[in-house]
Order: sequence, then structure tokens, then C-alpha cells
Amino acid sequence: MMALNEEQIAHIIERLPAVSSLRELAREMEVDPSTLRAYAQPYRAILEAQGALPPCACGKPRFHPFGCAMHTTALDGGLATMAPERRAELLHRRSLFVSMLESGARFFEIDAAMGATKGTARSYTRHLTREQQQRRAAALRARGEP
Repeated sequence: MMALNEEQIAHIIERLPAVSSLRELAREMEVDPSTLRAYAQPYRAILEAQGALPPCACGKPRFHPFGCAMHTTALDGGLATMAPERRAELLHRRSLFVSMLESGARFFEIDAAMGATKGTARSYTRHLTREQQQRRAAALRARGEP
């Protein structure tokens, strides 16, 4: 891990409430993301404790793990930059996948029902909340699956 100077640390503190991701800030500062994450962690904790760190655009805590669909750097720029109709269409599709996953349907059944390629349903498991994961696990246990 490389050491950051006081000016860079001050920049981290200044930008934390406004930046959408730590990777974005690391690119902006031209530093390694793991170095930035290590230096930013104590300041994130302070801002969170003070209630000064606004939530993510998706409603989850700021800098939640696994990135965010609202401001990903995907090919299309993420959901936040999409036309409202396209965003609504994708969010509806996601909700269908999530509801089928939650009901305990098998991955291949969901892929077939949604006309998706193999493995698509499995990738949607990242959108399940902890409660939805628990309901899926219960539904799978009820069917006799591990």
C-alpha cells in the first residue's frame, strides 16, 4: 500500500460525501483503490456516525458492497443515465427474476421462463435482500433441495 500525503487525504475527506463510489474517487486521484479504501475507512465511519454521509442513489448505505446498478460503469452508463422507459423495463425484468428466485424456482426454470441465457438467473441472486435469500432458502428446503 502506497502512502498518501496530507493533501490527498484532505481531498478524500472533501470528496467522500459527493462521490458515488470509492473506485471513482481512486481513478480521479490516480491511486490504487485498496489504498484509497484503507485511508477513507476511518473518515467514512466518522461521517456515517454523524449522519453526514448521504445514502446511495439506490437507497442502500453509501459505498455498499458489490457496486450499484444506479451508477455502475456498465456499457450503457448504468440505470441512472438511462431513459426512464428503458430503466422501468429493466427494473421490471429484475423484479420478475427476483420474485421467481424468491419463490424457490430453479435457475434453469427461471432462465427458460424468461427467455434468458444459461446462468442469467444465477446472476440475479445479487439483487436479493437478506430476507429474500432466507425465503428462497426456505422454499428450496421445502422442496427437499439443499
